[in-house]
Amino acid sequence: MLIGEIPIMRTIVLAIFSLFTATAALAVPSHLYYTGLINNKLAVQMDLAFAKTAVSGQYAYDSIGEELEVKGTWTKAGAIALKEHLPVEYGKPRFTGRITGSFSGVVSVDRRQISGQWRSADGKRALPFTLRAVAEYRTHTVAHRYLRKNTIYPQFLDPAPAWSSLNKQLYGIAMTAEKAFHGIESEQ
Repeated sequence: MLIGEIPIMRTIVLAIFSLFTATAALAVPSHLYYTGLINNKLAVQMDLAFAKTAVSGQYAYDSIGEELEVKGTWTKAGAIALKEHLPVEYGKPRFTGRITGSFSGVVSVDRRQISGQWRSADGKRALPFTLRAVAEYRTHTVAHRYLRKNTIYPQFLDPAPAWSSLNKQLYGIAMTAEKAFHGIESEQ
């Protein structure tokens, strides 16, 4: 069957493809947890939240364990630049710590891979780094009267059965906590 010069089936397929493409673009996670290496030997973990053009979070070397804050920018074209800060002392505004280094590189379209170069604050050392997303944080939002509740929980990206089982458990714990909070709210 034709509508004008365009077959209906082709129109439907194009409409479904357009809808799928738009949905896929919206489905890119905005908060991810990464593991990776600096200089192919220093193991790190990094937690990043992406906004329109800003990105922030924290990271730690596995061997040290203390978190460093990171804050910077990213572009949809894939460029990412982060400044690394010492932990902020209690009572001081965030990101007032001394800059100890920076990351610059490329983030994949799906945000699951980041690679580039880490530089010391004085610029004397430059080391390659790679990060791979191992989990994303999901947000379950419930609006109730004048209150909007966000329950945030991690979901591991590995499709192996053990991780899938853990993801179900984490989701269940998050929803149980959300229901318990709703019960507290109802009592007030």
